[in-house]
Amino acid sequence: MTPARAPAVPAAARGRARADTSGPVTLTDPRNAVAVDENGVTVRVAEVEADFAWEEIAQVIPAVSGLGRTFHVLVRLRDGEELSVRLRAPDRRTREEWLSRLGRVVDRYLDEWPDPNRRGGLRR
Repeated sequence: MTPARAPAVPAAARGRARADTSGPVTLTDPRNAVAVDENGVTVRVAEVEADFAWEEIAQVIPAVSGLGRTFHVLVRLRDGEELSVRLRAPDRRTREEWLSRLGRVVDRYLDEWPDPNRRGGLRR
């Protein structure tokens, strides 16, 4: 006897469920930080801080480097400007949690500010 398979959940429904459980996220190391909430993205590099509202943002692109603890976030604005920040996670598990949490929050808020020139808010 073959076990019954769970019904497929449409992509739109999965997105709504995920959006309902995502909230603000702050990623920090001793020098740099990225904070994402309903207002937009705040990036701090050393002593310099920049705030970007969602209507300004085209993409938020996280990247991880190999098996290490380094985590990069690139904020690409609709006018083509970019700001990149590098964070060092305490361990690889935290780095993976950051990637997951950032993805949920960015997907939630960038979907509310569609940009006809953008192919997706979060690229991994």
